[in-house]
Amino acid sequence: MDIGRNILDLRREKGVTQEALAENVGVSSQAVSKWENGGTPDIVHIPAIADYFGVSTDRLFGRKTRDYVDLNQELWESIGQVGEMKDRLTKVFEYCWLMNAAIMNGHGSMEDFKPIAKVMEEKSRNHFSQMVFDTGIANMGLSKDMPYFLIMPEPERGWGAELFFKEEYVEFFTFLADSDSLRALFYLYSRKNKPFTAKLLEKDLGISQNKVDEILANMVKYWFISAWEIELDDEIKTVNSFNAKYHFMPIMMFVEEILQMAEHGVSFMYQCHHRNEPYLRVKDK
Repeated sequence: MDIGRNILDLRREKGVTQEALAENVGVSSQAVSKWENGGTPDIVHIPAIADYFGVSTDRLFGRKTRDYVDLNQELWESIGQVGEMKDRLTKVFEYCWLMNAAIMNGHGSMEDFKPIAKVMEEKSRNHFSQMVFDTGIANMGLSKDMPYFLIMPEPERGWGAELFFKEEYVEFFTFLADSDSLRALFYLYSRKNKPFTAKLLEKDLGISQNKVDEILANMVKYWFISAWEIELDDEIKTVNSFNAKYHFMPIMMFVEEILQMAEHGVSFMYQCHHRNEPYLRVKDK
């Protein structure tokens, strides 16, 4: 039982100084140094040290617990106790990275595991973790400019049971492929969501009235906007409300990723491609 060594390892893993740990626990930096050189903290400091590193007291003492009985509850509480939503999402993303690394390394040790914050400092926009199996996909963007986590377990009947060629896909991608339509979407996603008329796109984007009418009709079709008529100064006007679908963000992010790969290549921190089956297969029942 080398609690001092475990504290040293956790401090290095977290990337903090002896002074920072000491201040948080309420001891001197000399006390921390003493622990790490073979000493043992007073029992009253053990919970504070464990809380600071976000680990159990068993972990501090080097005890291996394997039942995972309270793991769901501990994750729930660990995420829920974070106050600000921005920090809460950051915490979830940290766990996503841990799970991603665990998928790759299986029962391996966490000895060489790097926290996601360190990884994102080191990696550029074309760095990813990519794991593809016959049972699904796990992928992460590892740059601070465009971080994401994707997990797609393949459904029982396969992706091909729901995803197959449809003319509706062609129509939708034709809409996105139109330069004015795509410019209009980027414009609407970049402004505060206030009701607008067709004149806004005509004036700010320099698009003709007929083309704007076509774009807005497609946006209504795909529920990017809702439109209603109002009577104003004895004139009927159509007013639009933008429905900012979140789907647009991942669609464009993956398009950007494809373009980055084509232009600059790609680097992987983890890569595993063990899929032998077609992506769009339909499994036998």
